[in-house]
Amino acid sequence: MKSEFTAIIESAPEGGYWAICPEVPGANGQGETVNEAKENLRQAIELILEDRREDLFRGLPEDVIREKILIGNRGPSPVSVPGFATDIYPSCAAQRINAYTYT
Repeated sequence: MKSEFTAIIESAPEGGYWAICPEVPGANGQGETVNEAKENLRQAIELILEDRREDLFRGLPEDVIREKILIGNRGPSPVSVPGFATDIYPSCAAQRINAYTYT
């Protein structure tokens, strides 16, 4: 499953970075570098979604209809938006995991 999520990355007071994903409650990561924090967040998102999917499918009747739907491709690719992160979160950088960076 390929998806795009928002990573909110903030400097940690003790050093390094914290990262959260507003679309996936409970998903967070940390690291010494921004890339390490993003990678840890990506892993957390994958684990949470996998766990939720397994919980949902457990106990479904055998005759249930199970199909995939496609979400996305609603227009042109995003472009850099000056001030995006600093307007909303003054002390952090908002980035897209495996996709686009807004600074």
